[in-house]
Amino acid sequence: MPFQFLHLDTLFSNYNTANTYNTYVFDTSKQNTTWNSFNVLFSLSRPITGCKRIYLKSVEMPLVFNTVRAANNSNILSIYPYIDPNTVYTIVLPDKSYSSVSTLLADINNALSTNYPSLGISFSMNGNLVQMNYPTTSPWEYGANFQDNLLSQTILGFDPGFYPFENPNGILLSNWLPQLNYDLYLNMLFYNFPNNNPNNGLIPCSFKLPLNAPNGPGIVYYNGENATFLQYIDVPENTTISQIGIAIFDRFGYSINNGGSDWSLTLLIET
Repeated sequence: MPFQFLHLDTLFSNYNTANTYNTYVFDTSKQNTTWNSFNVLFSLSRPITGCKRIYLKSVEMPLVFNTVRAANNSNILSIYPYIDPNTVYTIVLPDKSYSSVSTLLADINNALSTNYPSLGISFSMNGNLVQMNYPTTSPWEYGANFQDNLLSQTILGFDPGFYPFENPNGILLSNWLPQLNYDLYLNMLFYNFPNNNPNNGLIPCSFKLPLNAPNGPGIVYYNGENATFLQYIDVPENTTISQIGIAIFDRFGYSINNGGSDWSLTLLIET
């Protein structure tokens, strides 16, 4: 079972290493200021023949994508009175990376006051929970509710249930702690060649990248030698690989734009 190491980097058009393993590089001619380094096609200078299995050995990746982003709809917050679900008040935040829940709540409050000056709804911190303040006059006298999405539920911590008579004083506390670092892992998808993994469904093949660094800025270091389980994909025997297309998605399956930041990975190819 011969093995070959394969190092791929989204920056270098030439990459020289010791002769202990073969090196293949990405043609960076398509890079520009709008280039998305999380959706790339690596062209191998020399195809690898007779492939059977591909192991993920290591990844080094800066995290500069936004916490709140349109791609996964985490920039949308929709609120409506319990007794009138057809009257929805929606704000759309610009893409932004947050390190403080208070800063996020300030942006939400600014958007609400700008779009709905007389609405009278605001958010604040109450200890470790998020508090929504809403009017007690009609149509809010029976409580408020959220349309379920990442911002209200996953990030702010509000259960998308109904809250009639939750608090006659117009105060609603989140059900759990807010979470800015909700991107617990990323999915790396290899999309341009077949594999034998039966549980991947319509996804060609994938590796899971645990996020061990906070967003903006931070760097993910993944080392397969230190992982609690080996990550690999099986491909049909005698597969020849001349290109590897890689796309990075968040854990919900939405695409991510990393702003063209350079990242690299090392694979171990079993032939």
